[in-house]
Amino acid sequence: MSLHKSLYLPILFLSAVLLFNACQSDDLPPVVDYNDPPHLISGDVVTEWYTVFMDVSKSATGYRPPITSRNLGYIGLAGYETIAQSTPGMNSLSDHYPNLNIPRVVEYEDYYWPAAVNAAYSSAFKYFFPHVTAQYNDMMDNMYNKFYDNFSKKLPQDVMERSEAWGKAVAAAIINWSQLDQNGDYAFLDPTPPYNPPVGPGLWQPTPPDFLPGLVPEWGKTRQFAISEEDKLSPPPMQWSENPSSPFYAQALEVVNIGENLTFEQRWKGEFWSDDNFSLTIDPACRFVSIALQAMEIRPLTLAEATQLMAQLGMSLADAGIAIWHSKYYYNLERPVDYIRRLFDPEWETICYNPLTGDYGKSPHFPAYPSGHAGFGSAAAEVLTEVFGYHFPMTDRTHEGRTEFLGMPRQFNTFNDMAIENAVSRIYLGVHFRIDADEGLRLGRVAARSVLDLPWNG
Repeated sequence: MSLHKSLYLPILFLSAVLLFNACQSDDLPPVVDYNDPPHLISGDVVTEWYTVFMDVSKSATGYRPPITSRNLGYIGLAGYETIAQSTPGMNSLSDHYPNLNIPRVVEYEDYYWPAAVNAAYSSAFKYFFPHVTAQYNDMMDNMYNKFYDNFSKKLPQDVMERSEAWGKAVAAAIINWSQLDQNGDYAFLDPTPPYNPPVGPGLWQPTPPDFLPGLVPEWGKTRQFAISEEDKLSPPPMQWSENPSSPFYAQALEVVNIGENLTFEQRWKGEFWSDDNFSLTIDPACRFVSIALQAMEIRPLTLAEATQLMAQLGMSLADAGIAIWHSKYYYNLERPVDYIRRLFDPEWETICYNPLTGDYGKSPHFPAYPSGHAGFGSAAAEVLTEVFGYHFPMTDRTHEGRTEFLGMPRQFNTFNDMAIENAVSRIYLGVHFRIDADEGLRLGRVAARSVLDLPWNG
């Protein structure tokens, strides 16, 4: 055989093989490493779903800070439990909580964990947002379908179906557990139930200009994730007094003096952290979801890391909200506006402004002590510091591009710096005393440490 013929036959064979494979490419899914464990897979499915959460919750009726934070906890736990049993070093928390019956993953079966997490989040979102408009319902559907279509093109059918079924089964277990908490589950349907606040010196009453009724006055009965019954009640605030020589009078005088000499920087900080206006901004608890997502842009996390972070963050925010609202209505401390109008200036106003309604001089419609903003901020800072480290320079771009207030980004060196500025910003706006901010910071840290001390890793 000539040299020409000896080369021709192998080339012809190789061409036939390549042609055959090309013809089969429309029938077989491309190769994907669906056996990779969650700690080796990108966390993109987590970050994209939580971006949807910020959009949907912003306009979901009844989603105010304690309610938002609670549901973040359950959604976060659903994502975490979807991958916990199959991630080295992670523990399911099902044995820690009575009546939380997470199914067991089938060993030696193939799963694609991003597909499972996508299914779990989709089911959980649909449960916790049953009342949103078609626009936001479509937003959730589109996110689910985006990942489903992408994954189903790459995976064998049995792997896709098994992953979907697993994620939905875990979400169903979390939903069933949520339903056992009758005080918290579906609380967004009635966030201001009938409530007659106690009457007396220094006790909270609905505040001007809108005199709204108290927000979730029974929230302290909501089931917490980790904080103890003892820790969820703040120590008593300082003795209330109208005596000009008293420490409490000095607290009010500080608010008055700040308001009369407010600098541009102080006003900017107050508005930057406000997040008080429903449907215009995300709420104060969800603000730290935005910050977590921005941190993950700087330092991307794996699927295992991202689901654990969002579970710990959500559960810490939830427990902070439960403890703070429990303490608020236990002590029923009045807001600065009522104290200052009685003793200083009957026309005094906060600088809180809602450009959607035109309302100026608002105060949040619940008692002052302790501060919710401060508690959510310190709880989040504790979790984010645990994951990203103490020194983590970043720029918060949550409100970048907004024009109804100064939406310029602000730079920070630590998450704790964010939490402290967030807490103090409420004094600048005139809606809190300093004791409210200080205790909120302390109580939020207690809530987060309680969650972080759960048996996450083994």
